[in-house]
Amino acid sequence: MPAAFHHFLGALVVLTTALTTVRSFSNGAIESACPNLDPSSGHGASTATGSAPYTLELSKTEYNPGDVIQVTLRGTGGAQFKGFLVAGRKADGQSTDNIGDFSVDSTGNSKIICSQPLGNALTHNEASPKSSAVFDWTAPSTSQGDVVLHYTVVRGGAPNASPNRVDYFKDLTSVVITGPPVVEAKPPSFTKDAACGVSKGCYSDCVGNVCGWEATWQEDGDVYNISLTSVFDGSDGKYVALGFSAMP
Repeated sequence: MPAAFHHFLGALVVLTTALTTVRSFSNGAIESACPNLDPSSGHGASTATGSAPYTLELSKTEYNPGDVIQVTLRGTGGAQFKGFLVAGRKADGQSTDNIGDFSVDSTGNSKIICSQPLGNALTHNEASPKSSAVFDWTAPSTSQGDVVLHYTVVRGGAPNASPNRVDYFKDLTSVVITGPPVVEAKPPSFTKDAACGVSKGCYSDCVGNVCGWEATWQEDGDVYNISLTSVFDGSDGKYVALGFSAMP
């Protein structure tokens, strides 16, 4: 095979690979970008400098479980963008778990990715320059405390005549969306038998009058009345059992 053909074939493979990579990101961010809203694995390190000319506008800045908040990603000073990734996170910054569910915008130019038990993320579905994108964020069904929307924007269109895929602003943040206090779930319990230590013998894990399990016994002539009580349902491997052994 001629050497020239080998060079042509090699160049074709490289070009095809590059085009495939660009095309994949024109259709939205990939799952691996979600934890830190970082597209550098496909885009390369960001070359953007200065203040980001983008904001997230919220229809309100507090939520109750299940509330829907309209979110507008907007370029300022005429700036446009061709791609974005946005996700809700707890405002304390201690977790990269998604909080709240986004809905695809009415234009169909966005899509859902990175779905998790408490929320998902939203990214673009095509790469035409745009000045704004409007979508809804639905608060989780139980309060997760204060939430912040994190977002990454890939610049495109005005004011840049030649958009560059490494020209992006990573992990910007919205104002805090204030949520109700988080109510910590209390472990199941029951009240200690009032006869314990009075007319019954007892063995338990009770703290004060709050118990997770309890065994009581009461002599009635030749009979012992024994009661076993617990909050365990067996799902976590815990249970209460009674055993007998011969007297030494």
